[in-house]
Amino acid sequence: MSDIRPDKYFAYGSNMLFERLQQRLASAHSLGHAQLNEYSWRCNKLGRDGTAKANLARQPGACVHGVLYQITADAWPHLDRFEPDYRRITVQVTCQGQVETAFTYISELLTDRPASKAYLDYIIRGAEAHALPPAYIRQIAALSFDS
Repeated sequence: MSDIRPDKYFAYGSNMLFERLQQRLASAHSLGHAQLNEYSWRCNKLGRDGTAKANLARQPGACVHGVLYQITADAWPHLDRFEPDYRRITVQVTCQGQVETAFTYISELLTDRPASKAYLDYIIRGAEAHALPPAYIRQIAALSFDS
């Protein structure tokens, strides 16, 4: 883990939904839509429930849309507990024209199983609430799911 302790968190999965993140971290404050370059969005992380969760993969030329949150520095250990089998990485994202250093999560624990419908609904609702690009939201909405 890096010694850098940014107070910013880049969410690209179910934590994009502010109400969901707020239940986990009362200190969270949305800074808006952000982009992470050189990564692609995947739904291939094996969740504890056996279904897929959002994940990142390095990919030149790709871009992941998400939400940049401001959180308190002491909130990280708490958020880490909600993100089992992920590791925290430092990334550079662009939010409102500014490049920001933030932490996000990535996992090597992969699956080919689909996500649950409820999980994808969290992601879609969060993406819509933060006005992520409609084509990006449609790609996520088109994924098959486990009922």
